[in-house]
Amino acid sequence: MTLASLLDARISIPEGDRSVFGMLGLISEAVSKSAAATLTVGAVPLNVMMQTRVQGGANNESARTVLLRTLAANNQKLSWKLFCGPGATPECALNIHVVHQVATP
Repeated sequence: MTLASLLDARISIPEGDRSVFGMLGLISEAVSKSAAATLTVGAVPLNVMMQTRVQGGANNESARTVLLRTLAANNQKLSWKLFCGPGATPECALNIHVVHQVATP
């Protein structure tokens, strides 16, 4: 049996102007409707996500493509991880963190 990644789900989101955080919520809802798991937004840099605006939507695109495009709207380097629990219909959390560069001497 082959399992597809949760973010391979094809999603559609209406066009609009919204915060990155709002778009993440819409991505999570769309994935939860089209996949065999529940996706929620977990730990994120809330200030950054609320202040950055994105325009657009999605039309039958992979959730991963929409997520990467949404995160690219930000002017900071970000890292994301998807954590899922066990079970037939797992609950998953999308966590996003700012990547900080370490200064070299």
